[in-house]
Amino acid sequence: MCPSDGGPDSASARTLEAADLLTRLSETDACASVSEPALRQAVGAVLRLYEAACAHAHREIAPVEPDVSTTAAITLACALVRSQSLTPFDFALWFSHTAAAGEGGTGASPAGPARPGDPRE
Repeated sequence: MCPSDGGPDSASARTLEAADLLTRLSETDACASVSEPALRQAVGAVLRLYEAACAHAHREIAPVEPDVSTTAAITLACALVRSQSLTPFDFALWFSHTAAAGEGGTGASPAGPARPGDPRE
């Protein structure tokens, strides 16, 4: 819960409002005018929220609704892997490590294992 909000329900309502705004934006030509820094900031904020929510819940939370296409999910997943300078091999090792540790139904972990240069090391 954020200190300045009205509680978990208020935080959920604000998150849903933000998600609705981003969904509406993605469905128009206005999405082309979103700058790369603004897009990175939005994606980063969602990633930090997801990681914090999973850590708080002590489990992996389904990250998207079923209406998100496989193409959209893989497009972002690949961009995230590249943004962290990981190779598909690195990702496969990370994925199998978390699956073996029983970190969730899909093998993903909210925090994942530390890797060289990771501040959690």
